Amino acid sequence: RMLKRRMIKLLEKLLSQRDGIHSEYGALLRYTQDYHKRLSIIRKVFVQEKEMFEGRKVSDRIVSIDRHYVRPIVRGKETKSVEFGAKVNNIQIDGISFIEHLSF
Repeated sequence: RMLKRRMIKLLEKLLSQRDGIHSEYGALLRYTQDYHKRLSIIRKVFVQEKEMFEGRKVSDRIVSIDRHYVRPIVRGKETKSVEFGAKVNNIQIDGISFIEHLSF
């Protein structure tokens, strides 16, 4: 728990330092659209982790910065209780598989 608190404080410090650099040198720096997207996802993860640390539940929790749309799937299996990825509903007609429903 102490390690998690320190990591949250470190991320908060790094984000504030980044904001300070941006406010001072923002006109000189050029960021890509991908950078802005990743930064907004990192900020969302920071807020979510802070809320979870304080004991609150978080809906639509982000588990990956690169694939922020992926949600954990609770399976309840003995070896893997949680999996990540897409939920797929397949149907098979005459030996040919079709994806009936795909969700993340």
